[in-house]
Amino acid sequence: MPLRPRSHTIEDESERHFREAVPAEWVVRKLNPDYGIDLTVEIFDDTGHSTPFSFHVQLKATDAEDVGKALRAIRFRRDLAEHYWSLPIPVLIVRYYGPSRQLYARWFHGYNPLVAVRPDATADAERSKTVGFVFSERDSWTERTPAQLVGAVESFRRYRSPDLQLPLTFFVSVADDVDDSDLVPRVLALRHALNSAADVVAVRIGDPTPDRPHAVIGARSSTVALADVASVTIDHDEGQPDHDVAGANLGCGIALVFATVGQTNLAAKVALACAAKSTLVTGMHAAFTLAGAFFRSQRIPEALTVVAALARQGDPDSRIAAFVLQSAVLARGSHLTEAEAAQAVEAARVSLRAALASGDTAAAGSDAYNLGKSLVRAGHWKEAVHAFEQAADLDGDYETRPYFLADLGCGLFESERYDEAVTRYERAVASGEERWWMALLADSLMYAGRYADADARFREYLAEEGDASDSVWRLKHRVLNDVRALVGDAQDRRPDEACQLAERIDIEDPSLSIEEAVDLQRRSLEADALCGAAHNRRMFISLREGLEGELDLSGVIEPAISAAVLQPDDVGAWVNAIRIAADIGVPHGVLYDLMRTGVRTAGQGVIDDVVAARTPPMSTEHLALLDRAAQDLADEKHHEGFVLRVPAPEGGMTEFEFAPPERE
Repeated sequence: MPLRPRSHTIEDESERHFREAVPAEWVVRKLNPDYGIDLTVEIFDDTGHSTPFSFHVQLKATDAEDVGKALRAIRFRRDLAEHYWSLPIPVLIVRYYGPSRQLYARWFHGYNPLVAVRPDATADAERSKTVGFVFSERDSWTERTPAQLVGAVESFRRYRSPDLQLPLTFFVSVADDVDDSDLVPRVLALRHALNSAADVVAVRIGDPTPDRPHAVIGARSSTVALADVASVTIDHDEGQPDHDVAGANLGCGIALVFATVGQTNLAAKVALACAAKSTLVTGMHAAFTLAGAFFRSQRIPEALTVVAALARQGDPDSRIAAFVLQSAVLARGSHLTEAEAAQAVEAARVSLRAALASGDTAAAGSDAYNLGKSLVRAGHWKEAVHAFEQAADLDGDYETRPYFLADLGCGLFESERYDEAVTRYERAVASGEERWWMALLADSLMYAGRYADADARFREYLAEEGDASDSVWRLKHRVLNDVRALVGDAQDRRPDEACQLAERIDIEDPSLSIEEAVDLQRRSLEADALCGAAHNRRMFISLREGLEGELDLSGVIEPAISAAVLQPDDVGAWVNAIRIAADIGVPHGVLYDLMRTGVRTAGQGVIDDVVAARTPPMSTEHLALLDRAAQDLADEKHHEGFVLRVPAPEGGMTEFEFAPPERE
């Protein structure tokens, strides 16, 4: 007879005891399937009327012999913790101790991280992969617990509300191990640190209570709490720093608790006021939390202001904190405004100058690399290449790192140094780390005039089943086939000559015969088969020839696609290619690729002109395909991920991958 394992029965036992412990009026629903949440509870009052309050429950049952260990030995993966923090209603963690059939309950948002004023960055980074969660005997379930839960949910809603009344007053007191005479100087220092955020936070002397924000200053540690909703303990085991730094650290603690409850805009404002003078921000937990606040509130200029201020301090801890805070900028990616991109470049230059002045070549190398990435986002490709090359000069290990080789390859490609780009991409591809580097290598080979080699790499890349984001590579491979049919497997490209010849072809000039136009077009392509203007003229010559005879648009589609792909910023070229492709009935996959890539490279004008076309108008089916392509592209930009690389104290880099959220 099969036996049911104890792990299953204790789960049911814990749920049964929880249901019996809550008031009968409350509605408890089981979630199936669940993602780290077992139950959802809706709170009803004593008369059975509904309230606006509810919360989630995660049950953690154990039969461990040692109750003390059972209450301490709980850890959550960082991604699950982030999920809990992001939810609009609170999560109650319930520990069921099987031997005594006792419940223990504590809010997840009550997690109180211990952050040090001078943390070891590497150790802190390792700890950040999971979140520890500890119960104590005072968390045991009693008759008073349900009423306490109701009050806690009310506080949670209040402090997460977008209508939170400001300024929010924090009451400050000292712990028993601090002399009362030190209270006023500490309060004055905190108020001074928060001076520019006085519209957000007010500071008063007063004792802590569960229902109001407070800070308790101790000799070896201090606690900042947003009532009983969120808190952080600041460890200064070596003694309190001077008043100004201690005040800035408490201010950063306030920013951290704001970020914990989702008040990222308030967190960013407070961090801007005090982070640059704080030693607390040099810890990974604090730096990443505040970077997330700057990113989510889209306060990029403010983040860069703090980055530059930290970089100017010149010490290793401040430089690493500045580097981490720049993750808020990296995460914005292509969404940076022109002004933000320029400010990011200047902040990176400040950091590089400080590192060079310190004599730390490894740190300077990472700052030069970071400057290169900032210049890429600003579109300054040649300067970016110079910064990347400076990084490699300062730290030779960069030339062995595949991601660096790919970044440098990108800068070289955009600077039209195609042969050098090929060399870097070949070394990056050899590492096998990123599949899409193969497409970038194929693209570089193509622009280096090595058409047969590019074809082989494109075939290798596209042999695997791709997705919508491969639209541009499918189109480039198609163009490559067109080019090889015209000029063969390789070419010594002469772009300037090709462009000059193509510009001499004026299709509307009655004095220019078809024969003369064809000859100019042929000579232009022989000079450079990747001349988009030559393919554009080729398309119009084909149309003119068709008008004088029997029009066959099937002979026009290849030059139209080549003209668009090779002139990526030309709205008219994309619209021509899309309309011709729609008219001749190309497969929807090809038309989708044209629409998606055209919108991505040439912008909204492609959509506007395609929709406005009236001769003939686009069909409803084709317009729906255009909408899908535009929406998919928008979703892709929204879900961009990135990797933050932080210099490790012992050398090399520590990588933190920020994966995009899963699509629904």
